[in-house]
Amino acid sequence: MSADSKATQGRSTRDRARTAAGARPSVGVRLPRFPIPRKFGKHRTLIRPLGPGDRDTLLRFFGSHTRETIHLRYGYELSEISDARAAELVGVDQSRDAALGIFEEGQEVPLVAIGRYFLRRDGNSAEAAFVVREDRRHLGMATALLKALLRIAASRGVKSLDAQVLRENQPMLEIFGRMGGTRSGIPGTDSVVVSVDVARALRRPPG
Repeated sequence: MSADSKATQGRSTRDRARTAAGARPSVGVRLPRFPIPRKFGKHRTLIRPLGPGDRDTLLRFFGSHTRETIHLRYGYELSEISDARAAELVGVDQSRDAALGIFEEGQEVPLVAIGRYFLRRDGNSAEAAFVVREDRRHLGMATALLKALLRIAASRGVKSLDAQVLRENQPMLEIFGRMGGTRSGIPGTDSVVVSVDVARALRRPPG
């Protein structure tokens, strides 16, 4: 069997597995090629998947957060994360879930932003979350991570990305809104669930 035939057979096997789980890969969607060099303002960065070797960097990144950042990301007080939890967060199965980081050279803590999603059991939807360092906000980092996650999701047949966002986190709500996200309230909380249709978001004109 030729290499091309083996590759085709491998893709077919993966596609059948996704279809059995209720998800069909979107046709014509190209996966991002990592690492992605990207300039945000004057800051030169690389966007790439997180890996097990990033555990200590993630711990330092978390340690740099202000109370406001922790509140907006988690919605509750969180003073630290354990080494084991950090290892889980950077060691996710990237063939199922997705965890991306933006790294900036020359920084004491090179990791400046994270975007991730966790696939739900239905195989059709995933829960997304983002965090950007305080002095790197409003530069388009969260938007870039969301767009990359949308392309990954589409290539795997995931139909929607959802996120639980505090109502006061208007910048994040606006980012999802520009992708066509719809909001629904969570009774008894100060949060909303924002849902983005993956295929529709990728068809929206750049802007």
